Amino acid sequence: MRVHYSDAVVNLLGLWEHRGNVELYFKHRYQPFNYRIGKLTEYFVFPNVKVVLRDLYGMEAKVLSAVEVDAIGDRDRR
Repeated sequence: MRVHYSDAVVNLLGLWEHRGNVELYFKHRYQPFNYRIGKLTEYFVFPNVKVVLRDLYGMEAKVLSAVEVDAIGDRDRR
């Protein structure tokens, strides 16, 4: 970020375990609030972050399907 800004404040909104599925959902759902910085697309500006947090905290944990568990197992055996 220092390439683009000399002084920046980034607020971490939370950490969600077992939520590998959140990034794609988040980027799609909140695309209108995306704040691109050069080629970086991981930043967002929200008028009311409480609405976004309520949405994220309401998401259920990702439960791996049998196919996903099998794929992970295959990867670990390599």
